[in-house]
Amino acid sequence: LMQRAPDERVTRSVAREIARRERLKALVAGSIGSLGSHYVVALEAINAETGDVMAREQVEVATKEQVLTALGHATSRLRVRLGESLSSIQRFDAPLPRATTSSLEALHAYALALDQGRVVPRVDAVPHLKRALELDPHFALGQAQLSGFYANTGRSAEAPAFSRRAFELRDRVSERERFFISWRYYLDADQAWDK
Repeated sequence: LMQRAPDERVTRSVAREIARRERLKALVAGSIGSLGSHYVVALEAINAETGDVMAREQVEVATKEQVLTALGHATSRLRVRLGESLSSIQRFDAPLPRATTSSLEALHAYALALDQGRVVPRVDAVPHLKRALELDPHFALGQAQLSGFYANTGRSAEAPAFSRRAFELRDRVSERERFFISWRYYLDADQAWDK
Protein backbone atom coordinates (compact mmCIF):
# COMPACT_ATOMS: atom_id res chain seq x y z
CA LEU A 1 0.00 0.00 0.00
CA MET A 2 2.94 2.32 0.60
CA GLN A 3 4.53 1.51 -2.78
CA ARG A 4 7.74 0.30 -1.16
CA ALA A 5 9.90 -2.70 -1.96
CA PRO A 6 8.91 -5.78 0.09
CA ASP A 7 12.50 -6.25 1.29
CA GLU A 8 12.96 -2.63 2.39
CA ARG A 9 13.97 -2.17 6.04
CA VAL A 10 11.31 -0.92 8.40
CA THR A 11 13.12 2.07 9.85
CA ARG A 12 11.74 4.20 12.67
CA SER A 13 10.28 6.71 10.20
CA VAL A 14 8.68 3.98 8.08
CA ALA A 15 7.27 2.39 11.24
CA ARG A 16 5.76 5.74 12.23
CA GLU A 17 4.18 6.05 8.81
CA ILE A 18 2.72 2.55 9.10
CA ALA A 19 1.39 3.35 12.58
CA ARG A 20 -0.22 6.57 11.36
CA ARG A 21 -1.80 4.79 8.39
CA GLU A 22 -3.22 2.17 10.76
CA ARG A 23 -4.34 4.90 13.18
CA LEU A 24 -2.23 3.47 16.01
CA LYS A 25 -1.36 5.70 18.94
CA ALA A 26 2.12 4.33 19.51
CA LEU A 27 4.80 1.97 18.30
CA VAL A 28 7.67 0.23 20.04
CA ALA A 29 11.20 0.57 18.69
CA GLY A 30 14.03 -1.51 20.02
CA SER A 31 17.68 -2.19 19.64
CA ILE A 32 20.21 -4.74 20.81
CA GLY A 33 23.82 -3.62 20.69
CA SER A 34 27.13 -4.87 21.96
CA LEU A 35 29.08 -2.86 24.49
CA GLY A 36 32.45 -4.54 24.85
CA SER A 37 31.61 -8.07 25.92
CA HIS A 38 28.15 -7.02 27.18
CA TYR A 39 24.88 -6.39 25.38
CA VAL A 40 22.54 -3.42 25.76
CA VAL A 41 18.83 -3.92 25.15
CA ALA A 42 16.80 -0.73 24.65
CA LEU A 43 13.08 -0.22 24.06
CA GLU A 44 11.16 2.97 23.37
CA ALA A 45 7.43 3.56 23.07
CA ILE A 46 6.99 6.31 20.49
CA ASN A 47 3.94 8.47 19.87
CA ALA A 48 3.06 7.63 16.27
CA GLU A 49 1.78 11.12 15.46
CA THR A 50 4.45 13.33 17.03
CA GLY A 51 7.44 11.00 17.22
CA ASP A 52 7.89 11.84 20.93
CA VAL A 53 9.24 9.11 23.21
CA MET A 54 6.48 8.18 25.65
CA ALA A 55 8.48 5.67 27.71
CA ARG A 56 11.92 4.13 27.58
CA GLU A 57 13.58 1.05 29.10
CA GLN A 58 17.19 -0.06 28.84
CA VAL A 59 19.09 -2.97 30.37
CA GLU A 60 22.62 -4.32 30.08
CA VAL A 61 23.44 -8.04 30.20
CA ALA A 62 26.71 -9.95 30.32
CA THR A 63 26.04 -12.62 27.67
CA LYS A 64 23.97 -13.00 24.52
CA GLU A 65 22.11 -15.89 26.16
CA GLN A 66 20.64 -13.35 28.61
CA VAL A 67 19.38 -10.97 25.90
CA LEU A 68 15.94 -12.53 25.44
CA THR A 69 15.32 -12.71 29.17
CA ALA A 70 16.35 -9.06 29.51
CA LEU A 71 14.11 -8.12 26.60
CA GLY A 72 11.16 -9.84 28.29
CA HIS A 73 11.78 -7.96 31.56
CA ALA A 74 12.24 -4.63 29.76
CA THR A 75 9.00 -5.21 27.84
CA SER A 76 7.07 -5.86 31.05
CA ARG A 77 8.48 -2.69 32.66
CA LEU A 78 7.65 -0.68 29.53
CA ARG A 79 4.07 -1.96 29.65
CA VAL A 80 3.77 -0.80 33.28
CA ARG A 81 5.17 2.64 32.40
CA LEU A 82 2.60 2.92 29.61
CA GLY A 83 -0.24 2.27 32.05
CA GLU A 84 -1.15 -1.37 31.52
CA SER A 85 -2.59 -2.84 34.70
CA LEU A 86 -0.49 -5.23 36.73
CA SER A 87 -3.25 -7.86 36.58
CA SER A 88 -3.27 -7.68 32.77
CA ILE A 89 0.51 -8.00 32.60
CA GLN A 90 0.49 -10.97 34.99
CA ARG A 91 -2.31 -12.67 33.05
CA PHE A 92 -0.84 -12.33 29.57
CA ASP A 93 2.87 -12.09 30.25
CA ALA A 94 5.10 -15.09 29.66
CA PRO A 95 8.84 -14.61 30.02
CA LEU A 96 10.11 -14.14 26.48
CA PRO A 97 12.51 -17.11 26.43
CA ARG A 98 9.69 -19.41 27.54
CA ALA A 99 7.26 -17.88 25.06
CA THR A 100 9.74 -18.41 22.24
CA THR A 101 13.23 -19.71 22.94
CA SER A 102 16.16 -18.79 25.15
CA SER A 103 18.53 -19.37 22.23
CA LEU A 104 19.18 -16.41 19.93
CA GLU A 105 20.46 -18.79 17.28
CA ALA A 106 17.28 -20.89 17.46
CA LEU A 107 15.18 -17.74 17.23
CA HIS A 108 17.17 -16.66 14.18
CA ALA A 109 16.67 -20.03 12.47
CA TYR A 110 12.95 -19.84 13.28
CA ALA A 111 12.76 -16.34 11.83
CA LEU A 112 14.43 -17.57 8.62
CA ALA A 113 11.74 -20.24 8.31
CA LEU A 114 8.99 -17.64 8.57
CA ASP A 115 10.60 -14.77 6.68
CA GLN A 116 8.02 -14.87 3.91
CA GLY A 117 5.08 -15.13 6.34
CA ARG A 118 3.18 -18.06 7.77
CA VAL A 119 0.26 -18.20 5.39
CA VAL A 120 1.78 -20.44 2.70
CA PRO A 121 3.94 -23.29 4.03
CA ARG A 122 7.19 -23.66 2.15
CA VAL A 123 9.31 -26.76 1.94
CA ASP A 124 12.47 -24.66 2.24
CA ALA A 125 11.35 -23.63 5.77
CA VAL A 126 11.82 -27.18 7.10
CA PRO A 127 15.65 -27.11 7.39
CA HIS A 128 15.46 -23.82 9.29
CA LEU A 129 12.90 -25.20 11.72
CA LYS A 130 14.93 -28.39 12.18
CA ARG A 131 17.98 -26.25 12.94
CA ALA A 132 16.00 -24.23 15.48
CA LEU A 133 14.94 -27.46 17.20
CA GLU A 134 18.51 -28.81 17.20
CA LEU A 135 19.57 -25.63 18.98
CA ASP A 136 16.61 -25.72 21.39
CA PRO A 137 14.66 -29.01 21.60
CA HIS A 138 12.23 -27.32 24.05
CA PHE A 139 11.19 -24.71 21.48
CA ALA A 140 7.47 -25.56 21.56
CA LEU A 141 6.31 -23.12 18.90
CA GLY A 142 9.06 -24.35 16.57
CA GLN A 143 7.82 -27.93 17.09
CA ALA A 144 4.25 -26.89 16.27
CA GLN A 145 5.30 -24.91 13.20
CA LEU A 146 7.29 -27.88 11.89
CA SER A 147 4.25 -30.08 12.40
CA GLY A 148 2.21 -27.60 10.39
CA PHE A 149 4.75 -27.41 7.60
CA TYR A 150 4.84 -31.19 7.33
CA ALA A 151 1.05 -31.47 7.42
CA ASN A 152 0.64 -28.82 4.74
CA THR A 153 3.36 -29.98 2.35
CA GLY A 154 2.24 -33.55 1.76
CA ARG A 155 4.33 -35.11 4.54
CA SER A 156 1.50 -35.53 7.03
CA ALA A 157 2.90 -38.80 8.42
CA GLU A 158 5.78 -36.80 9.93
CA ALA A 159 3.58 -34.13 11.54
CA PRO A 160 2.13 -35.95 14.61
CA ALA A 161 5.44 -36.46 16.42
CA PHE A 162 6.19 -32.72 16.32
CA SER A 163 2.68 -31.65 17.32
CA ARG A 164 2.75 -34.12 20.24
CA ARG A 165 6.09 -32.76 21.45
CA ALA A 166 4.83 -29.19 21.17
CA PHE A 167 1.69 -30.14 23.09
CA GLU A 168 3.85 -31.62 25.87
CA LEU A 169 5.69 -28.30 26.10
CA ARG A 170 2.62 -26.04 25.92
CA ASP A 171 2.93 -24.90 29.54
CA ARG A 172 6.13 -23.05 28.56
CA VAL A 173 4.48 -20.62 26.14
CA SER A 174 2.18 -17.61 26.01
CA GLU A 175 -1.58 -18.02 25.82
CA ARG A 176 -1.64 -17.17 22.11
CA GLU A 177 1.04 -19.75 21.30
CA ARG A 178 -0.79 -22.32 23.44
CA PHE A 179 -3.87 -21.91 21.22
CA PHE A 180 -1.80 -22.48 18.09
CA ILE A 181 -0.01 -25.50 19.60
CA SER A 182 -3.29 -27.03 20.77
CA TRP A 183 -4.85 -26.50 17.35
CA ARG A 184 -1.90 -28.22 15.63
CA TYR A 185 -2.06 -31.10 18.11
CA TYR A 186 -5.80 -31.71 17.73
CA LEU A 187 -5.48 -31.43 13.95
CA ASP A 188 -2.25 -33.33 13.26
CA ALA A 189 -1.87 -35.86 16.09
CA ASP A 190 -5.20 -36.45 17.77
CA GLN A 191 -7.37 -35.74 14.72
CA ALA A 192 -10.07 -34.46 17.07
CA TRP A 193 -11.41 -31.81 14.72
CA ASP A 194 -14.21 -30.84 17.10
CA LYS A 195 -11.60 -29.65 19.61
